[in-house]
Amino acid sequence: MNVTIPIQDKSQRQDIIMIYGNPGTGKTTSAWKYCKMKGYNPIVLDVNNTNHTSMPNLDIDFSKNHVYILKELTRWIPLLAKSEYDTIVIEDTGRLIDSKLTPAKANEKNKFARWEVRATAMNQLIDCLVKSKMNIIFIGQSDMIIKDHENKDDNETYSKPVVEINSIVNWAYYTYKPDESTYKWTCTKYRNSPGVLCE
Repeated sequence: MNVTIPIQDKSQRQDIIMIYGNPGTGKTTSAWKYCKMKGYNPIVLDVNNTNHTSMPNLDIDFSKNHVYILKELTRWIPLLAKSEYDTIVIEDTGRLIDSKLTPAKANEKNKFARWEVRATAMNQLIDCLVKSKMNIIFIGQSDMIIKDHENKDDNETYSKPVVEINSIVNWAYYTYKPDESTYKWTCTKYRNSPGVLCE
């Protein structure tokens, strides 16, 4: 009996990257330049109203509760995948995790209920993003990267969503400013070979 085995076309894999660093180090501008360099057509989920580039923002009211926000995101992402946009830029991923997809109050009977809801919401969001086949750029502060055992403080812990995001990212870039007028980046995680963030 002959069996036809479907083989994945690796050339069609999503480009999933993370850009992280301290405030004011050019993270969003670097994402915009990266998209221009790659020929991508991005749209931004601007959680913190900090996108000052020409990339358009998806109009979602992030002041609403976590249930509404997750519902809106998981409704819009499949629609975006059928549009002219090919890349989703998630601005301020840490805030999305910690305040926008986390219930405001803890259940008194179960203090861990908030974190369970948050982890479930992020799993649903990440599944939706991956299924969309769109390129994904996560933008976050320095605490979004998981440090290796040599650079990790023994007291540092990472939330499940941060671990999940780090596990699907193919390249991570750290942005920094060595002086007031210079913006730089370095590739801190890569698959096969270091990537180029922007030229």
